[in-house]
Amino acid sequence: MEVDKIVNVYRILSKIIEDNYPVEIVCEITRKCTWDCRFCYIEKHEEGELKTDEYFNILDELSSMGTFVVTITGGEPLLRNDIFDIANYARKKGMGLILYTNGELIQDSVVAKDITRLFGKIEISIHAGEPSIHDFLVRKEGAWEKALNAVYLLKIYNANLVIKTVVTKQGLPSLKKLEEIVSKLNVEWFADVEIAPTYSGDYFKRSMYMLNFDEVKTFRSMFEKFSRTIKENSSKKRITCKAGRSSFFIDYKGYVYPCPEFVIDKEHYIKNVDNLKEKSFKEIINGNTLIEEIRKVKDHAFQKCLRCELLHDCVVCIAKNYKYWNDITYPSPLVCIQTLFNNIYRDKLTPFLFR
Repeated sequence: MEVDKIVNVYRILSKIIEDNYPVEIVCEITRKCTWDCRFCYIEKHEEGELKTDEYFNILDELSSMGTFVVTITGGEPLLRNDIFDIANYARKKGMGLILYTNGELIQDSVVAKDITRLFGKIEISIHAGEPSIHDFLVRKEGAWEKALNAVYLLKIYNANLVIKTVVTKQGLPSLKKLEEIVSKLNVEWFADVEIAPTYSGDYFKRSMYMLNFDEVKTFRSMFEKFSRTIKENSSKKRITCKAGRSSFFIDYKGYVYPCPEFVIDKEHYIKNVDNLKEKSFKEIINGNTLIEEIRKVKDHAFQKCLRCELLHDCVVCIAKNYKYWNDITYPSPLVCIQTLFNNIYRDKLTPFLFR
């Protein structure tokens, strides 16, 4: 009987992937934030957010199209006065919710209890193991203590928590202390060495905070679980991802993208996306030229990638390809360099050639 259930679930999931149902949606409901992180990809805390009733309409349509999970992010989502209205509405529609927050506005038990009730997972950002370093990085005095206090409050109600860390030059020396704190709290911890460029395409901003090669080696030797040792997959490895197929990103103004990586505040790219104020979600994902291209492309179109000896270690990114070349199938050198970087670190470098 259990085997039958597993088989049925597998069939359903396979059908979802094959038919491109919008299973997962990430909603950036605001770009306003209580922090001003030095490495943040958002450069301006802008106005012009979708209104409450517009979100209700979007959730109605997403529910009818089979969306299972909605991730609510920002900016800081809890700055919106209607955040609980939106979350309650989504839950009534049968959707699971994930919240990305900095925790600053979760400072009493009432808020913590409501958030735990509504969100199946809460991910809180803490970027260093020492208050002074974290507060410097986010440009907000007292931010570290409030983030940690939010974790303590949510733990009281058995919230499903993840502490997320962007690993920076400045924060790296204190991460062992953060690891000790996380261990005592018995919560999940995820740390990432990659810092995204800003939405306007500025790569220089991140260079002041991003780890160099030796610092990455240090980080990975300190924290083995974050070594990103990618298994050598078989030749059946799938290149294409779920972005633009079963997963989408809706920005604070209502523009629909295949994923957040596609967002860049330049007219050249904005013209290739559609807005939910003008079209329905169904019309957008079935009629947008970029999304249509993504859904049609097959692995065999990635000829350069398929000829690369490091493909088994590479996380091919159609968004980075598109932003660099305006072509989703031609490899971005940024991804190629990162893959080469990973191989050098592991002392398993093979000829990096497109034969």
